[in-house]
Amino acid sequence: MVGKMADYDVEMINSQLEKVEHCTVSSFTLDGRRINSRHMSFASDSSLESFYLSTNKTTYKLKEFLNNPAVTLSILGNKGSFEGFFQATVFGKMAILYRFADPAVQNALVLLGAKNPPARMLKDSGSLGDSVILQLRTEEIHFSVMRDIMKGLPQTVLKF
Repeated sequence: MVGKMADYDVEMINSQLEKVEHCTVSSFTLDGRRINSRHMSFASDSSLESFYLSTNKTTYKLKEFLNNPAVTLSILGNKGSFEGFFQATVFGKMAILYRFADPAVQNALVLLGAKNPPARMLKDSGSLGDSVILQLRTEEIHFSVMRDIMKGLPQTVLKF
């Protein structure tokens, strides 16, 4: 089976990611010598072109994103068995959205609100308060399922 491709499309990958609430967000420290990782709730649009997160506007990670917007999301999920375990790695550039009226912020709050009660409260309040929305603009996604890895199949790579 080596040489055959495990080829998943955007629709299938999105259907799996919709079931997962959290990811690991990794960025470079300000001096670029280490990688900082943190666990955060996320949502994506159906095209997987943008991934959204929310955070406090005074958090240190915003300085990291402004210094170097290259960010990686690691998303793990399970389709009911070890063979169904999957991993998506999303590479992109992080943008920070500050304005509640911004259409991208409104879209993000709807998507995040479906998974995350605090994001739903922000949407209902009519204000971002002390929060900002993070938008990862996808450059590339690597997706693999354990059963495919066990068969020696390569991961699916989507470029945006």
